[in-house]
Formats: sequence, C-alpha cells, structure tokens
Amino acid sequence: MASLAPASFGAALAAAHDAAGAQHYPQGTLYVVATPIGNLADITLRALHVLQLVDTIACEDTRHTQGMLRAYGIDRPGARLLAVHQHNEAEAAQAVVARLAQGERIAYVSDAGTPGVSDPGARLAAAVCAAGQRVLPLPGASSVTTLIGAAGLVADGGDGNASSAFVFAGFLPSKAGERDTAVQALSQEPRAWCCWRRRTASRAWRARSRRWANAASPWAAS
Repeated sequence: MASLAPASFGAALAAAHDAAGAQHYPQGTLYVVATPIGNLADITLRALHVLQLVDTIACEDTRHTQGMLRAYGIDRPGARLLAVHQHNEAEAAQAVVARLAQGERIAYVSDAGTPGVSDPGARLAAAVCAAGQRVLPLPGASSVTTLIGAAGLVADGGDGNASSAFVFAGFLPSKAGERDTAVQALSQEPRAWCCWRRRTASRAWRARSRRWANAASPWAAS
C-alpha cells in the first residue's frame, strides 16, 4: 500500500464530514467498509466518515488497519480495533454480535478491497444477519470488478449474442492436482471467468491455465 503523510488527507477528512456527516448511521449496525486495494487515495468520503464515527473497527489485521488509519490521520486506540480474520472469524463474530446488541456501531474492513469476497467477512456478515441485526455495506474498491472492468472480457451468452456475465472462482486450490481439475472445469464455462492466483503461483501454472482456457471461455487472473 502506498504511504502518504496524514496531512495529505486533512482536506479529505473535512470533505468526508461535510458530505456524509448529515446522513443517518444507525446504532447496532455492522458497516462493511471497502478500503483501497493499493492506492490510499481510492478511499471514499463515506468510508472515511464511518471509520471515524464507529465505536469499534473489526479488521482482518489490526496492525495493517492501524497503519492505514494513521495514514489518513484517523487516531483510533488499539483497544477499539478487534481482530476478525480467517482463523477466528466464527468465534470473533459472536463478540461482534454481542457488541452490536449493546448498540455499538462497528465497521469491518479487510486488508484491502471489499470484505467477504475471497476475504474474511462473509461469516461475520452471516452471523450478524442471523442474530437479526443490520449489515450495511459501504461500496468502494473491489478487486473483482476492477479486474473485469479492465480485462475486456466478452463471452458468448449461449444464444450467439455477446454477454457481460462472468463467473468468479475466487482462489483456486493450492494443490496442483486439485487446481488443474478446477481450471479444466472452468475451461468448459461459456461465460467469461476470473480467479485469484496466490503470490506463490508458478509460471508453469499460469501457462497451463492459459492453454485450458479456450476461445469460448475468456478468463482473467489476478
């Protein structure tokens, strides 16, 4: 993530207050907040306002989130950050539900992008909904739509007409055999499809996946 001095966002914080401050932010609500994928300037004004407003920020990595907040000039004590990640999401979700029942406003952020999409957050949102409490999404940066929007993927809709429909496969299996099977199945998909590859993905894997993706099934990986 790019590093910018807190002073760089002073005007943005003031604009966030002016633009979003008069809106209604109900108590006892989980705010699912999208954060930048790599450029801190991609934050929305409403996200900046909510991150200052809420009682607690639940996050994938408290250290990462604290660094992001400081870059924006938002001072939140560590006690107001609650770790909710893939290894503790089920248990931590119950702590969030209990806080919401007491009327807290809680924001949830992942390390980057929109939470819950091949990222922690989906189990948390499900637990909050199951408890009869509100989940309010704040749209913003999304790696899925960013990739699709720039890839120019156009597939046959099945009736001979072009279709903008696509399949998002998330992260493919880490084991080579399971990953190969998954890619072979996706190569039969008439719609465009995209997936995430792990940073450790080899060039050989990328080469194989390109061979399997036939002309009827455009694809993109990030």
